[in-house]
Amino acid sequence: MLTSLVAGVAGAGVAAADPADTREAALREPAVEVAAADLRTSWRVDAIGATESVAAGGELTSLATASVGGEVAVSHEACDIVVAGGQADLRTGDQPLSFQQWASLCPLAGILRLELDHRLAWDVRPRLLAPPRLRPGASRRETIGIEMVGATERWNDPGPLSLAPPPAEYTMAVYARMDVGFGWLAGAGAPLDLQAKADMRGFGFRRERDDGSTPLEVWVFAAKADILTRDDVMSANLGAAARFDAVEVTGARAAGLRWGGRLGVGMGFVSGGEGARARVASVLTGLGELSVERDVVRKPDDLLTVRGTAGRDAWPLWDGRLVVDDRVTAEVAIHKRRLSLRSQLALARSHLVAVDGTVTDGTTGGLTQIADLTVTRHLTLRSRTEVGVSAYAPGATADAPGRAVETTLTAVLHAGSR
Repeated sequence: MLTSLVAGVAGAGVAAADPADTREAALREPAVEVAAADLRTSWRVDAIGATESVAAGGELTSLATASVGGEVAVSHEACDIVVAGGQADLRTGDQPLSFQQWASLCPLAGILRLELDHRLAWDVRPRLLAPPRLRPGASRRETIGIEMVGATERWNDPGPLSLAPPPAEYTMAVYARMDVGFGWLAGAGAPLDLQAKADMRGFGFRRERDDGSTPLEVWVFAAKADILTRDDVMSANLGAAARFDAVEVTGARAAGLRWGGRLGVGMGFVSGGEGARARVASVLTGLGELSVERDVVRKPDDLLTVRGTAGRDAWPLWDGRLVVDDRVTAEVAIHKRRLSLRSQLALARSHLVAVDGTVTDGTTGGLTQIADLTVTRHLTLRSRTEVGVSAYAPGATADAPGRAVETTLTAVLHAGSR
């Protein structure tokens, strides 16, 4: 059954959970190329020291982390031809070592682009206020992905003699991504899950912006699917969620605001058991999202942006249930010379559907505050504080969230051209 479902959505993949939803990935520095060229090699090395504190139920747990990571890439204008990188974290506590590895290959680029990638995460832990997608505690996952972008063609090219060329506009046909991953926990007898994710978009339009801000991008018809199965026969062993969006928009401008959103319908089910004891529970619901953003202050060294998002999404959970997640966020971001500040307030209501049809609700949310200070070109100081009600608080579950505070202080030494 799983094989037929995967075949039905092959060539399309939902993006996996945000990598920054894990504490270890949040330590990693993003890759930013210092100089571009037709064909170039770039590299980066980071040494990170961090202290982490979690307070819950009157108890305070602290640990320290020493991390080293690096990345090297061979690139041209169309894509990164080869990328390889990794990060190792040595920490105090029960899981003293975690590491991540990533690599990608882009063998075809131009009008058509094809990219293959591999990711391995070992004993990584979810952040306190991450959406309930990842397993609680230290988990391991290996994922292989393939991404294909179909015909992309500029249709308003004014030619080399134009004195004031207009912003580039492109028509796009077919975007597809497929991810297949295995997840497990440490220890003998721990359940193993197999997850297939798919994302496919039909026809699109893209307009670049003269000021370099988020371009306008419109896709007509987008389909996403997420299938998760596990070998633990004591629980539901298959869950799936599919989303069909009639339209998906990012970077639209109206009334002095930037808009984005999607609108569609979602279907999901969970099943488990054998023979006459087999059970299936299904859900049909509307899904969508609306985001609005505005730069209150926009200067070369002074930027203040406010953003709001509200939406509903669905995905299968690691424990054999289906999640229908209603989420609202409000965010303020400030960038002033060497200092960046971001505050995000989130509120979510998760409806968890079990294989027997039982629906359990869990309310989570809280405040995330991040501050980055660029001391020198090679030294960055960062703090992240999350406080609220979470499925990842010590002793909590997805349907019985708990209160906690998580604080991480980080110093990053970095060097390289990437």
